[in-house]
Formats: sequence, structure tokens, C-alpha cells
Amino acid sequence: MEATSRCLQIWLEKGVHLDPIHKNMETFLAYQKAMGGKEIQPHDHCNPDHLPTVAVMFGLKREHLDPKSPYFHRLGNLTCIVAGVRLDCHKGAIPGFLWS
Repeated sequence: MEATSRCLQIWLEKGVHLDPIHKNMETFLAYQKAMGGKEIQPHDHCNPDHLPTVAVMFGLKREHLDPKSPYFHRLGNLTCIVAGVRLDCHKGAIPGFLWS
């Protein structure tokens, strides 16, 4: 099993229930509403390299967008990864995870 697959499995088993956005549909929809209804990339479409279990290895800090930020309106070209296949199904969505 590759490292990113292990990180995904660990996050799904131990971290998803703690995630402020992805822990359940209620929190996911509340975040989407807070973002002005803009579509959010679901965690199961995110690049596994962007999961919290990977980001923590690099000391990255989770970012949450402000819908009033100029950056918010420049989002796009988002690539989804589903079952190892790259797709553009959420191309204009807010990424499921943002780090700095």
C-alpha cells in the first residue's frame, strides 16, 4: 500500500470525525452555506496528498477561506482524484483542504 493510501485510510478511520468541514453532511453543508453556496470539493474527491495526515508531516496549517477575500473569486482548475483517476468534476469548487 502506498504512503498516500495509508494516510487516507488513517484519516478516514481516525480523523474524519474531527474535521470541522468533512465530519458529516451537516458540517459540510454549513461550510458550503458560509461560503455563499459555492460548491465545496468533497473529501473523497480530494488529492490524497492534501489530506490532514499528509499535511501534518510538513508542518502545514489548515486555512479556511473568507468569501470576501479576493482569492476566493479566483478559485478554479481544481482536479479531483477518484479511484486513482484524475477528473475535473469539481473544477470550479472550493478545494476540500487548503494549507499554508
